[in-house]
Formats: sequence, structure tokens, C-alpha cells
Amino acid sequence: MKKILLLAVFALYAFTAQADNPAPYKFTEAVIRETPAKTAAGYVTIENPTDENDGLIAAQASWATKIELHMVKESSDGIMQMAPVKQIPLVKRSSVSLKQGGYHLMIFGIKEPLKLDDKKEITLRFSKAGAITVPFTIEPIGKGVQAKLMHDHLMMMGHKD
Repeated sequence: MKKILLLAVFALYAFTAQADNPAPYKFTEAVIRETPAKTAAGYVTIENPTDENDGLIAAQASWATKIELHMVKESSDGIMQMAPVKQIPLVKRSSVSLKQGGYHLMIFGIKEPLKLDDKKEITLRFSKAGAITVPFTIEPIGKGVQAKLMHDHLMMMGHKD
């Protein structure tokens, strides 16, 4: 009985200590562009101040049916192509920016319209750090070059104007 009680106290301590620890990474510029479409892209800069490499391996949100990790790269014939990736590397003591024209989150099956200035939570899953929920701000799609890039991105996905 004492062993069970001791294990329960240890488990409670471990859970409390884990819950009190802040996320090991810093998240900035976490945005999703406002869109009436059921598909959108998410962008964020992730800073890894730790001494360990890690990798973003998945993302999910209750307000979307699926989120994929994507990368835009130039093909051998000079055409920009978007493709899913299994992991986005997060090198120790550095940062990675998920942005237009590079790594980004591709959000599918948005269940309700995204409204300007709303916050939407996305849970990012890392291979070492585990799951971390990050608030993303909904920003206007019409921001010059960014609007054209998003439009082109949606067209590549097969959406009509």
C-alpha cells in the first residue's frame, strides 16, 4: 500500500512539474490569412534556444479536418512546387520560419470562416518536445505580394477563383 501511495505522489509531482514547465520554444509571427475558402496556410517563426535538435512532425486543430506540413521548392525545370514533408527541422540554438514560399502549415477542411483578428489554436507536435499549442492570429489576406502568393498557392491546390 505504501508503494502505491508513494508511486501516486511521485506521479502527481511529475505531472505538476511538467505542467509548470513552459514550452521550450519561442513562437512569434503566428498568423493565418483570412480566407473564405476551406483551405488556408499558417505561418510562424519557431525559435529553439535549447542545446538539442528537434523537428516539427505534425499539427492539428479542432477547427480543421487536417493540417499538413508543406514546403515550396523549385523543381529541376524551374517551376515552384508545393509538397508535403514528414518533418520540419528545428536546429539547436536557431530558428525556423514557416513562411510563404518555404515551409508552412497547409490547413484543410476549415469548419467555419476565419474572421479577422480572431485567434485559432493549432497544436504543433515535435519529435522531442511533444505537443505544444500555439495561438495563431487571423490576418487580412490582401497584403500586396502576400495576397498574390496566397492566391497562387490556392490555385496550385486546385481551387477556383
